[in-house]
Amino acid sequence: MRCFWAENADATMQAYHDTEWGVPHHDDRALFELLTLEGAQAGLSWRTVLARRDGYRAAYHNFDISRVAGMTDTDLITVLTDSTVIRNRQKVWSVRDNARVALEVIEAHGSLDAWLWSF
Repeated sequence: MRCFWAENADATMQAYHDTEWGVPHHDDRALFELLTLEGAQAGLSWRTVLARRDGYRAAYHNFDISRVAGMTDTDLITVLTDSTVIRNRQKVWSVRDNARVALEVIEAHGSLDAWLWSF
């Protein structure tokens, strides 16, 4: 049964509700993707972010944490020119910052999953 917010939503939102929303995730890449998309969503609708999800996957190496952590300032400036993502400088730079911190968490706790689910 769908939640009220998903009942009359478009197909993308319904698919998100039915297959992802409220479903526990344990893959570090998937968790990093959700963290990134949640950060992009700040101040915007979730529909806006989901519509750009493929652009985010392309811009951020399918959310490969190590590759994102290694992105240069030049790489991030290129992301800012990409209309398939939300082009907010702070949000774009935060993805690399979060990837670097995620690597520290993985080093200290074995995985992003283990650390997040410890709470």
